[in-house]
Amino acid sequence: MVAAKQLATADQLGEGRLGLNVVAGWNKPEYDAFGINLPEKHADRYALAQEWFDVVTRIWNHQGPFDWDGQFFHLKNVYGYPRPFDGRPPVMNAAGSGEGRNFYVRNADFLFAISVDLDKSKTEVDEIKQRARAMDRTTGVFTLCHVVCRLSRKEAEDYYQYYSHENAARNQRHRRQC
Repeated sequence: MVAAKQLATADQLGEGRLGLNVVAGWNKPEYDAFGINLPEKHADRYALAQEWFDVVTRIWNHQGPFDWDGQFFHLKNVYGYPRPFDGRPPVMNAAGSGEGRNFYVRNADFLFAISVDLDKSKTEVDEIKQRARAMDRTTGVFTLCHVVCRLSRKEAEDYYQYYSHENAARNQRHRRQC
């Protein structure tokens, strides 16, 4: 309820410029902070995310109060105002697993995908966009990239290798400190 109303309020204030990134989660301390048990199975985490998303979208779209008696949420006389600015904000989901990709195809407007092998990524993106079209949905894909500008391709590739190695070492040191 709180999340649905906060998101709708932010979307109203931004006149439709809000985007929602739905994350099923994996980090136990984050689940603990909300008093929720981290489901052990990956599929159960996506089932929880799906039910959460279903409740939120119903709050945004249902006229009048409703009850919800699901697997994870049990709500009575729920109603939601305000509503998002333009029906529903765009939804993003970072999904690599089968459950994640299924969630994305059903619910999200954009997939956040890590692309390391461009040929493999193109095949994966084509496949998931085709699955979305089969459900009469249009989707997009976001990814991250590195742009390295040097005088030659070799200098750019060498610098990229150096940069990647330094960041990996820095991240490993940071993980040990946490």
